[in-house]
Amino acid sequence: MRAGPSLAVMPRLGGLPRLVDAKRSDPMDGFCQLFGVPRWLRQATRLMAGLEVTLSGDMLVVKQVCKLSWLSTTEAFPVDGLRTAPQRRRDMRSGKYTYASLHMCKQLGQLVSASGDVMQLRVVWQGSLPGQATDTLQLVPQRGKQQPEELLVLHEAQVDGKGSARFQEVYVRR
Repeated sequence: MRAGPSLAVMPRLGGLPRLVDAKRSDPMDGFCQLFGVPRWLRQATRLMAGLEVTLSGDMLVVKQVCKLSWLSTTEAFPVDGLRTAPQRRRDMRSGKYTYASLHMCKQLGQLVSASGDVMQLRVVWQGSLPGQATDTLQLVPQRGKQQPEELLVLHEAQVDGKGSARFQEVYVRR
């Protein structure tokens, strides 16, 4: 039996929400293009405001906060690193929604690894534009400051038959 990831980073990672530093974060344009996101929704992605990471029982909960509440997402990942959990797709696609295709409309999330100051999450989805994404969360010291660490999140996605995209976001505590 495989041992689960170490969540030793959680006391420093969790707690207060972190705010996105938009000036130091990459644009999501490549992601939007990869998923065929309409122009109006591309504009809305610029309203992403922060990230909250917490533990709730045996689940790691990651909430991407947007100034438009309907665009905010909450994903839960089993902390054992062995199981997956169903979630709403990040690109908000639902595909043809019937009982028979319900499993095709969601994504499955898993905590792949957690060691030291780095944690990696993976989501996989089927149905419309099948593929996978990996988020690598890493705490890094702020340059020359006695403040809490910054959180860097590298988002990488691959859509079967269409290609891949990546961008990085920087989160700080204010």
